[in-house]
Amino acid sequence: MFQLNENDYAAYYRTYLEGLPSDNIIDFLEDQKEEIMRFLQSISGDKWNHAYAPGKWTVKEVIGHVVDTEIIYGYRALSFARGEQQALPGFDENDYVRSGKFAYQAIQEIIPVFLRARELNVVLFRSIPEDDWNNVGIANGNKTKAGAIPYLVAGHARHHMRIIKERYLI
Repeated sequence: MFQLNENDYAAYYRTYLEGLPSDNIIDFLEDQKEEIMRFLQSISGDKWNHAYAPGKWTVKEVIGHVVDTEIIYGYRALSFARGEQQALPGFDENDYVRSGKFAYQAIQEIIPVFLRARELNVVLFRSIPEDDWNNVGIANGNKTKAGAIPYLVAGHARHHMRIIKERYLI
């Protein structure tokens, strides 16, 4: 499997990646899916629409953002691994959350999308030939190696689950 190097991704991702395993990130993603599901199932119904401060997302919106990012990062991994030469656009997470209307969806509608996206990404990541993990692409103006993306997926999801625990469920 790809060995992550700090030059393989934009510097602002470093805090997301601290403490992730350096080997077998795909197995970690599978285990993390189960961990996230257990965590989400532990959240009481009254907390899903809670925002910890005015102007902040609700718990459902945070989960919706994690889902959007999971899908976008999966596409980036596929594109870079396949040698895409065109720069991919970034996305404004606030616009995506607003347009996603997660606040109006039942959490039972949001969670299955996360599950399917994570399952698809795991299958996709397992199918990418070893050599293709070193392909570099550009997204949001930043060079990223395809092999860094599974780590970004894991780190991003872990970051937001930590935010929910620390700021929303106290």
